[in-house]
Amino acid sequence: MVAILISMLTDAGFLGAFLETLLMVLLGVLFRRKNWITTEGKQAITVIIWKLAVPCLAFRAFMTDFDRTGFRVGLHVLALASFLYLLLTVLVRLAFLRLGRDTAMVCALFAAVGQVTLFSMPILQSIYAADDTEVMLAINLIAIAFRVMVYIVAFFALSGIHPDRAHLGTSLRTTFLNPIMIAMLAGILIWATQDFLPQVTVENGTCAFLRLDRTLPALFQTVTALSRLVSPLAMLLIGLSLGESNFRQEIKDPLAWLVALLRTVAAPLIALLTVCLAQKAGLIHFGEAQVMALVIAFAGPASATLDLYCMQFGRAELLASKIFFMSTLLCAVSIPLCYFLTKWALTLPIF
Repeated sequence: MVAILISMLTDAGFLGAFLETLLMVLLGVLFRRKNWITTEGKQAITVIIWKLAVPCLAFRAFMTDFDRTGFRVGLHVLALASFLYLLLTVLVRLAFLRLGRDTAMVCALFAAVGQVTLFSMPILQSIYAADDTEVMLAINLIAIAFRVMVYIVAFFALSGIHPDRAHLGTSLRTTFLNPIMIAMLAGILIWATQDFLPQVTVENGTCAFLRLDRTLPALFQTVTALSRLVSPLAMLLIGLSLGESNFRQEIKDPLAWLVALLRTVAAPLIALLTVCLAQKAGLIHFGEAQVMALVIAFAGPASATLDLYCMQFGRAELLASKIFFMSTLLCAVSIPLCYFLTKWALTLPIF
C-alpha cells in the first residue's frame, strides 16, 4: 500500500487532474463571488459545455478500432453500472423511509446518481490524458445508464407524473435527442459497424470512411480541441454554482452530510466491491480502465440536474441544494481516496 501511495503522489496524470479540478473550482467560486462572471456568463459557459465540448468528447471516444472483446466488455460495463444505480437507489430509499416517502426518494437518488458528465468524465480525461481511449469508451457507456437514471427514472420519481405515453415520449426525447446523446450514439454506431462500412485508403492502411479521425484528420482536430475544453470549463462551472451558495447555511444539516457521504464515499466503495466480487466470480473480466471508470463515475458529486428537479417540483429542495453543495466539497477528499483504493484493488490476483 505504501508503494501505491508513493506512486499516486508521484503520478503526474492524477496530480495534474486533482490540482486542475481544485484550482478551477476555486476560481469559479472566486469569479462568481466577485461577480466577474455573471449569471449570463455562467449560462454561456453551460451552453458551450453541453452543446459543443461534451458532444465532441463523447464522439471522439468512439473513434477507435473495434474489437469483439472490447464490445463485450463494454456491454458488461453498461450492465454493471445500471445494476449499481438501481441497487443503490433501492437500498438507500429503504433505509430512509422513516423520514417520509419524498425525503427518502430524494436521498436515494442523490446517493445513487453522481455527476458523470461534468465531473467524472473530465477527471478521467485528465488522469489518462496520455492515452484515454479505453477509459473514455467505458465512461461514455456508463453515461448512457446515467442519463436514463436522470432523465427517465429520476424525472418520474420526483415529478410525480405517471409515465403515460405523452410524458414518456417527452422524457425519452429529452434523454436521447440532445447533442450529447446524438454524438455518443453516432460514435457507437460508427465504432460498432466500421468493419462493414465502405473502406478507404489512408496513410496507415485502410479504414471505414466515417472514421473521421483518420479520413479527415485536419477537420477532426477541431473535435479534439473542443473535447479538451470539458475538463476546465466543467470544473469552473461547478465552482460558479458553489459561489452562489451560502456556505454557513449549507453545512449545518446532518442529514445532508450523511447523504453526501453516501454519495462520495459509500457509493464508489460499493461499486469497487461489486466489481471485485464479479471479477472473482468470473462474471466479468475488467482491466484498469473499466474499473477506474466505474469507481470514479460513482464517486462524483450529486447531479445538478436532480437539484433542479427538486426545485422545479418542490421535493425537499433545501435538502437537495445542501447535498449538492456538500458532496461537491467532499470530492476534494473522496476522489484521491477512491483512486488510491482502486489502484490497490487492481494489484489483487483477481485482476
